[in-house]
Amino acid sequence: MSQEYNEPGGIGARLGGALKRSVGGVFNQARSAKVRMEITSLNGRKQDQFAEIGKKVYTLYESGLVRNADLLSLCSQVRQIDLEIAAKEEDLAAIRPDEDSERSMPPAPYEGGIEDAPDPDGV
Repeated sequence: MSQEYNEPGGIGARLGGALKRSVGGVFNQARSAKVRMEITSLNGRKQDQFAEIGKKVYTLYESGLVRNADLLSLCSQVRQIDLEIAAKEEDLAAIRPDEDSERSMPPAPYEGGIEDAPDPDGV
């Protein structure tokens, strides 16, 4: 039986080959996962750069320095959103005094300790 294990093409050779493929597969999966994480990180950095570009273009738009029709349209849409946000903030400011007055309601008429509390069942 030990001869079959050590023979080329025998059980030992097949098991060794399967083990190598399995270990190699695990390493390849780990390397692939690492590369995918690096790509995700780079894409995140790229999105950050796009956001910075957008902020700079919008600043130029507010100064009247943007001439490109596509950029003017996009910036105009952002400006419209800014106006909507400002209107919502005004609505919120009008609501807040009502919320604050509810929070600062006077305490309930009963102010005694729990020992002196009236029995809710009336017993």
